Amino acid sequence: VPVTTPFDPVTGDVAPVSFRENLRRWLETPINGYVIFGSTGEGALLDDDEKVRLAEYAR
Repeated sequence: VPVTTPFDPVTGDVAPVSFRENLRRWLETPINGYVIFGSTGEGALLDDDEKVRLAEYAR
């Protein structure tokens, strides 16, 4: 399942609490996995630091 990347509407930064909440909700379903940085995850627009942080949040 592709996971969206939420952003703080004021700062424009990745919103880690919202991101983790999205993952928590997906983990409550019978899916076998999810994809971060995909087309709905704005992967092409994230810098390397943001990608590292999101990967850490997803663990």
